[in-house]
Amino acid sequence: KLLKDLGREDRPEPFNIRTAPASVAGEPIVHLKSNSKKGIEVGDPVIWYYYHGGIKHTFNNPAAAANILDGAPETYWEPTSAVARETYDALPEDQRGPIYYFARDGDGERRVDLATYEATGRTNRRVEYHSRSLENWYVDIDLGRLVAVSRIVLSFVEPEVGDPFRQVRILGTPSDLRDASLSLIERTIVPNEDRTVLEFDLDPDDEDVFRQLHILRIAITDSRFDKFRDVSEAEFAALPLEDQGGIDYYFVNAAGTET
Repeated sequence: KLLKDLGREDRPEPFNIRTAPASVAGEPIVHLKSNSKKGIEVGDPVIWYYYHGGIKHTFNNPAAAANILDGAPETYWEPTSAVARETYDALPEDQRGPIYYFARDGDGERRVDLATYEATGRTNRRVEYHSRSLENWYVDIDLGRLVAVSRIVLSFVEPEVGDPFRQVRILGTPSDLRDASLSLIERTIVPNEDRTVLEFDLDPDDEDVFRQLHILRIAITDSRFDKFRDVSEAEFAALPLEDQGGIDYYFVNAAGTET
């Protein structure tokens, strides 16, 4: 099962893979033939691959995913809206976010306006495209075994560090099969603007009723993206480039309605 997972292009490589020398009844299993292509010699231990509890996978910002379960409050995982140019071009118009320009000089890289970007040499500039699609804003967690769950708690960083997830859904399954369907467990009803802890009580009546779960998914279903608060054109222009969010354009029809 695991090797088939590793060979699939439609899903990221699982993070929760561990290895160990194979053995039966305490006796090691070794290779009886050498394989020069794989660097295996006769007598080398056979290696078993297996799943271990932890972060299973995420398509979004996988490098920071381990921070979710590391127990350190100062570390965190956050999804990114940055995408490749090809992905951006394929998005529907209403899912295309802002385009940011960057230039590098002796003081390092900084965000710049279009004119500065165009005046910078090709080797010292880059463009960053952003998506407003939430399709891959989720992370899957393998609990390592079937677990009886009565409460799920999500902790976020302090407000001065970043915003909490605005809306989330919690999904899961008691199965460890690769393609097991996930069922909705809980979700937020109203946007979370400032709570640093979200708690989902799966046994609100204290009846010792638990959900049997093996795989848990945390899916973000709403975000302000680059929209923090509305400001006037003059206020926007006065902000440093790194503090400027996106700009939305509207049509005003003859009746005065914006679209």
